[in-house]
Amino acid sequence: MLSLNTSELQCLDQSLLFLCSTTDIQLQLLYSNRLFRDSFCFNETASPGISWLDATGVVQREKCIAAIKECLRHPGHMVQVETAVHSTGVEERWFRWEISSLPADDQTIQGLCFVGTDISLQKNNERQLLTTKEKLLSAVGQHTVFMNALTEGVVVMNHKSEILECNTAAEKILGLSASQIRGIVDHPPDWKSIHEDGSAFAPTLHPSLVALQTGKPQRNIIIGLQKPDGILTWICVNAQPVFGKGQGSGPTEVVCSFADITRMKRTELALRKSEHRWKFALEGAGDGVWEYNILTGEIYYSHLYKKMIGYNETEFKNEVTEWRNRIHPDDLYKIEDIEARYKACTIDRHAVEYRIRNKSGNYSWVLDRGMVIERTAEGKPLKIIGTNKDITQCKKEEENRALAEASKKKEIIEAIIGAQERERQEISFELHDNVNQLLSTGMLVLDVAEKHPAHAKEYILQSKNAIQKAIDEIRKITHNLNPATLDFVGLTASIQDVMKEINPTGKLHISFIQEGLVNERAIAPAIQLAVFRIIQEQLTNIIKHSRASQAALKLVQTDTMLRLEIRDNGIGFDLQGTPRGLGLSNIFTRVEHYKGNAVLDTTPGKGCLLLAELPVTTK
Repeated sequence: MLSLNTSELQCLDQSLLFLCSTTDIQLQLLYSNRLFRDSFCFNETASPGISWLDATGVVQREKCIAAIKECLRHPGHMVQVETAVHSTGVEERWFRWEISSLPADDQTIQGLCFVGTDISLQKNNERQLLTTKEKLLSAVGQHTVFMNALTEGVVVMNHKSEILECNTAAEKILGLSASQIRGIVDHPPDWKSIHEDGSAFAPTLHPSLVALQTGKPQRNIIIGLQKPDGILTWICVNAQPVFGKGQGSGPTEVVCSFADITRMKRTELALRKSEHRWKFALEGAGDGVWEYNILTGEIYYSHLYKKMIGYNETEFKNEVTEWRNRIHPDDLYKIEDIEARYKACTIDRHAVEYRIRNKSGNYSWVLDRGMVIERTAEGKPLKIIGTNKDITQCKKEEENRALAEASKKKEIIEAIIGAQERERQEISFELHDNVNQLLSTGMLVLDVAEKHPAHAKEYILQSKNAIQKAIDEIRKITHNLNPATLDFVGLTASIQDVMKEINPTGKLHISFIQEGLVNERAIAPAIQLAVFRIIQEQLTNIIKHSRASQAALKLVQTDTMLRLEIRDNGIGFDLQGTPRGLGLSNIFTRVEHYKGNAVLDTTPGKGCLLLAELPVTTK
């Protein structure tokens, strides 16, 4: 067994710390102690002449061979190598080998000695430590990436409110580098912190300090940071305390996140100024202003809104029920579905009239108008703003106009009925005094002819003349009742027919001028009939009452209007002191019925002028 004696071999064989083995120059195993054999499940007698490399099952064979060669090149030197070995277990097995040469008596190398130590536990610990370190470094890297990916600024403070760490967003919002931020307590000493109302923000109220002292998170605290150059940055701060591991220990750190809301604050300020301007303008016009938040149900009524119905600020609260409970029961249907229609996006504005009970218990009419001024991110209506205008006086005037129109209609109906009665009376008069007398005369003459046959021919001729006159009178009455010539010859020819009937009598000489009557078909038949009846009515009045010798008719047509002038040289009359007769009443009634205008101009001794304007259509 090379140069080792029996006692030395026994000592090695009993070693529990080292795996001992010797080989020859060719690395054939010559000796191995019990710990070596047990470690590699090796039976020396069953495997004679086995290679040390095969017996140990080293993984990095080249590494071991290089160490052995190094040992052979430098006799007397010990070479150390660590290598893993093949293992049937779950964990890898590692050994550290100290290799030294075994000299013969002539100082030549006759073999090698291998002393090994099992370092598997150490290697596994190192590997776990490395893995843990890698995970820690990865976590730190991910933490940094996550922090810097946030758009909100984030700072970590210790229990003294000193900033330990910050992300890039914090640097951008504050306008400072990370090195400038670290170590700051709350904010730089030459900066000022203010509330939204402009008052100073006490350091003891800073969210980070409150979170450290109370152990409670602080949410949505608005702070204005004013830098020495006058620039004001508004931030919304949230502070979250971080507690130590010890039971009952207080916060050791606090994490503060903050968002730059400077632009939003500027927008709010501009909006408030704009709201102030239009509210001032609306209230200056006498309109009460209201604003409603559909999402929260909050509502605001302006001072003038409340004043319009007799209430002051405290008597009329900013609640929806204050308004709804005062609406007249008969008008509730007008407003009950307005909010639902806004929510359904079927309307974006409204205008409705209803009655609302005022402080005195009476009802006032209001015009309620509103429109969407703000929407959610999804496009749903969020805020509605509107006005209430007191229209009570307008409603009273409308009511008075309606009553006046009803009264006017009643007058028109009465005038029409009166005209019909007058026409019946005139027809009765004409039939009784003219037609009846002519027919009676004809009948008497026929009786005489019957009694005196010798003169029958003469009497029959007289009877025929009386009957013909009766026929002419009946034709005249029929023509006055229904001027059929309008349908056949038109308005101008019908007027000329009237002139032909009157002028030969010598009672009145009528002249007629027309302008623009190019296409009478453009004039509605009802308008033509109305003009013809007015002419008939006025000429009858002139013949009966004016003592005039002449009358002039003038008819002018434009694209939309028909203008009639009837002038006479009669005695005239006092327009103020003389009541309007039935004939004139009929004329004015006809004109008003077709939404035209009529004017009568007359004075005693100056004749009379009637002007009438009617639309060419009845639409």
